[in-house]
Amino acid sequence: MMAAEDVRASADEIYAELADKKVVNVGVMSALFGGNSKLTRDALAMFVQVAQPTAAKMTSALAAGNFDEFHRSVHQLKGSAGYIGAERVQALALTLQTESAELKKAAAAAREGGAEPPVTPHGVAARAQALLRCLNELFAELEVIQAAA
Repeated sequence: MMAAEDVRASADEIYAELADKKVVNVGVMSALFGGNSKLTRDALAMFVQVAQPTAAKMTSALAAGNFDEFHRSVHQLKGSAGYIGAERVQALALTLQTESAELKKAAAAAREGGAEPPVTPHGVAARAQALLRCLNELFAELEVIQAAA
C-alpha cells in the first residue's frame, strides 16, 4: 500500500509542474462566450454544478478501484474544463483519462480471467490528488469571475 505522504508529495510536485498553465484562461473564456456576461455566469455556474459532484464520484471511484467510473469522471471533467478555459484541470484530466483507460482495460481483463483487479498506481493517485487541488483552486477563482461578470 502506498503511503499517503508519498502520494501527497508527488501530488505537490505534479501541481508545481502546472505553473505555466492558467487556472482559468480568461481570454479563451471570453472568446468562447463572446464577452456575454450573462452567458459567462450561466456557463460557470453550470460547470460548478456538474464538476463538484463529478469530482466526488471520481474520488470515490478511485478509492473503490472502480476504474470505469473513474474514467468517465475524468473524461467529463476534461471536457467541461475545456469549455471554460480551465487549463490546469483540463491538462491533468487528459492525462488521467489516458491512464484510466489502461486501468479500465486491465480491470476488465482481470475480471475475465478471475484475477485480482489492478491496484491504483502511485502516479494516478498523485495526479488525482493534484486534480482535486486544481479543482478547488478553480472553484474559488470562478466565484470571483462570476461576481465580476
